Amino acid sequence: MVDTGSPILFVAGIIGTYAVLGFANGPAASFTPEIFPTRYRYTGAGLAFNLGGIIGGAIPPTSAGVLMATFGGWAISLMMAILILISFVCTFLLPETMGTSLRNRPTRRRFGCVGERFATTDAAMERR
Repeated sequence: MVDTGSPILFVAGIIGTYAVLGFANGPAASFTPEIFPTRYRYTGAGLAFNLGGIIGGAIPPTSAGVLMATFGGWAISLMMAILILISFVCTFLLPETMGTSLRNRPTRRRFGCVGERFATTDAAMERR
């Protein structure tokens, strides 16, 4: 749409892009915290969102210029299609959280710094 030279088409493309981002980020913002146990939910969701933004926001623009100069515009489309396919596969492999309690989801047991064993579940934390 940039190549057309039409400001109206350019604005329509920007509006369409933000609409798609809104539809994508709404469910992602509610689903991402559900993947992590309660104890790590904020950290996990924050890291996933920010690292995804850094990686997803850095790789395509950085490599787009090289792809455009070497292969042409179709290479950028192919790169984006591959990234979308990877996103779909990763989303498909995520666990279903419907019907599970987010409050008492257990995490792995681990050893404390002095060797005693303790549970890292919310139920164990509430008993302390």
